[in-house]
Amino acid sequence: MKILLKKAAIELGVPKGKIKDMIKNKEISFELLNGAYYVDVDEVRKFLNTKPSNFMTLDKVMSFILKETLEDFKYTNVNQRHQNIRVMKKVLKNGYITDLKELKYLIGYFSNILLNAYKAYPNEFVKWFNIQTASDFYLLRNHYFNTNRNLSAYLEHFVMFDKLTNGKIKIIDETTVKLQIIKNYHFKQSA
Repeated sequence: MKILLKKAAIELGVPKGKIKDMIKNKEISFELLNGAYYVDVDEVRKFLNTKPSNFMTLDKVMSFILKETLEDFKYTNVNQRHQNIRVMKKVLKNGYITDLKELKYLIGYFSNILLNAYKAYPNEFVKWFNIQTASDFYLLRNHYFNTNRNLSAYLEHFVMFDKLTNGKIKIIDETTVKLQIIKNYHFKQSA
């Protein structure tokens, strides 16, 4: 029996956007009645249980950082239709990263910013590897926000990059390799 998409999302405990993506990708069947989508909860549940988990759910810190990054874009001359902005908005709306392509866009954006952060503030940059909790992040961010707003933004980008890679860089390109070399170098120095 098919029920309203919104009710199915609540029952299954998944974002509506995730079910909409399944419809868009023709992974589940649906009915469109009076402008509302109806889906079979059992079919969605079955698909969720059989599909390999190749996406990442955003935690509160990641959502906060994406919101702040999108807010920063409003005050720059960045074209609001730029691919990075579209991807960030989609990921934030869904609450998760759907595929490797989205992950690559986000890692590419944040890793490029981080190389600039390292060049501008190398002594501060190395401190960020010691952040262990959300509380550590927010305390340091507030300190930077009051003393140097550039550092505040760079710190946000660092934490997002670290979360996207789970501390280990899986997508290899020139920028991520440089960041890993910097990280390894500073860990050896502090040991």
